[in-house]
Amino acid sequence: NYRFKSYIQEFYEVTLLNTQKSCEQKLEEVNHMADKWEKTVSIQNYKLAHAVCLLEEVSHIVC
Repeated sequence: NYRFKSYIQEFYEVTLLNTQKSCEQKLEEVNHMADKWEKTVSIQNYKLAHAVCLLEEVSHIVC
């Protein structure tokens, strides 16, 4: 659980707060990450699925 929180925090800082990237680039990276995570998530793995949802919500706030 902590590992995913720190990964999301790093992604947020490196990608979403990066002023060099356009909103389109940020959304592409978020969607890519979400797709990657969703492929590995089982129905029973609620915490990871929740993390993906949070990541998508954060991307909408930043843009």
